[in-house]
Amino acid sequence: MQQEITDYIVQAQKHGLSDFEIKQNLLNAGWEAGPVEEGFSFAKTAENRPPQNYRTEIPSALSPLQNPHSAQKPPGIQSANPGIAISEEHFALSAKPARSWGKAIALTAAIAILACAGGAYAYYVKVYNTPNRVWNKALLTQEQSVFKSAYSLTYSFKPQGSASSTPVSFGVSGAGYFDRQDLKNPKLSGNIVLSAKADPMNINFNLGYLILNKILYVDVSTIPQLKDFLGKQDVSWIKIDPDAIQKYASQNTPTSTYQNPFGPGGELTQETFAKWAKLVKPGTFLAKEELDGIKVYHLKNEIDSQAFASELVTSINQGLAKSGGRQKEMTAEQKSALTAIINKIQIREFDTWVGQSDYLVYKVHIAANAPSTEDLSGSSDLAFAPQTKNRDAQRLADIMHFRSALELYYKDNGSYPKGKDGAALAVPPAYLASWPAAPQPPDGTCTGYYNTYWYEPAQNGKDYKLTFCLGSDTGGYKAGIGALSKTGITANIKCPSSEPANCAASPVAPEAANIPAKIGKLKFNAAINLDIFYSDFGKTENLPAPVNPADLLELIKAAAGKTAKP
Repeated sequence: MQQEITDYIVQAQKHGLSDFEIKQNLLNAGWEAGPVEEGFSFAKTAENRPPQNYRTEIPSALSPLQNPHSAQKPPGIQSANPGIAISEEHFALSAKPARSWGKAIALTAAIAILACAGGAYAYYVKVYNTPNRVWNKALLTQEQSVFKSAYSLTYSFKPQGSASSTPVSFGVSGAGYFDRQDLKNPKLSGNIVLSAKADPMNINFNLGYLILNKILYVDVSTIPQLKDFLGKQDVSWIKIDPDAIQKYASQNTPTSTYQNPFGPGGELTQETFAKWAKLVKPGTFLAKEELDGIKVYHLKNEIDSQAFASELVTSINQGLAKSGGRQKEMTAEQKSALTAIINKIQIREFDTWVGQSDYLVYKVHIAANAPSTEDLSGSSDLAFAPQTKNRDAQRLADIMHFRSALELYYKDNGSYPKGKDGAALAVPPAYLASWPAAPQPPDGTCTGYYNTYWYEPAQNGKDYKLTFCLGSDTGGYKAGIGALSKTGITANIKCPSSEPANCAASPVAPEAANIPAKIGKLKFNAAINLDIFYSDFGKTENLPAPVNPADLLELIKAAAGKTAKP
């Protein structure tokens, strides 16, 4: 490869071409600048060596196989100018005698200028503005804090066995203005349109909204049913103050887990946007187009499904941890189901349009498959529930119920009930309506032997022992065999030496093993299409608050029979 460059330089110099003209010929043919410079060094060295038998013919073309770009091209860049030939025509400047030195000089200068301009343009388009560089610059652009958007999301499918050729579709569309200069206090306005189409049904539902100073205003003027429900015909806007509702809920419902959606940690940060955006990768396509009069680059994007699933699990776990609910993180079955669903979804089209001058994203288009009505109707076969955490929670609840019933029995009778075959005998329904069975199947390392609730009286009715097993840490108790007595629960007890075969099994999660296979059999023949358009970057607007909105909190108080404050 390097020898071919050197041979060309030597022969071109013999024909009288300048070094500048030789470099432009090689660069325009697609050779890298580095090997070209090295070729001049090798050619100069060759002048000081004894004569060698250089090839007398000039290479007729630099084919793609000879073109160094074929092996060294950056990702996503096609071989530069693979069809440009370097032949005797390239030497016409010196091979033919010029009739006029002035004309020759002028012609040479013109060609040199055109060559420089063409080379610079080719470098800018083919090397500088690669798909990766365009996408990375779009992610780093900070001017998207103020903009407008319009979007359309549709979910459509054709019911199996339907005689109609018209598919059923559900859609969400709308437009909005976003001012995220203060990420902790964003300003938003817009409308949402919900639609449903199924021949001959066609339903549309329009809802306006406005967010100012962390207060949400909802326009109900286009929803007569809601206005009738409120009983105030003159109401056009409803005011929803999350802080006030949170304070009211905490004062009147001590166990309330309501949280302000605009509270700490709830705001959309630039880091959050960047984290998700980095999962999107540009493909190999880069075209120059116009979109509503704006010159843009058209990119074919790709997404890393595994990284997306991992990031989604992390985000869900963070949400569960902050929710204040009983579940703090996803179970193994839930993770397995989520990953299987993401792997089943095929993103058929993922295109973005980025401005050529400002590197702002002006349009996003995504088309993918989705679960169909057949899948949804057959979802009960996936055996998602009961799940491990739910079963363990039920086991622990049963044990606590046993404890209350046995203590009441002891208080009234002076001893704990007798037992037979692992069950308490002659316990009236007033204490225990029935002896519950442990949830199936066993979880974690629990065996069927210890998964069963087994009751035995002790110390002539003055104490008792009730064994059970937890598949995972639950309610502050460690996983493993547990025992309940009058002193409470002892968790993760040692296995009796006489029963090693009954104590621990290999960890199993039947649902986790079956879910991916079952999801893989689903049809997923519905379609999802998403289009988002962005415009008016950096153009701020004044958003006035609605006049005399109805306060949702006052409506709640009135519904609860409390006097609203003036």
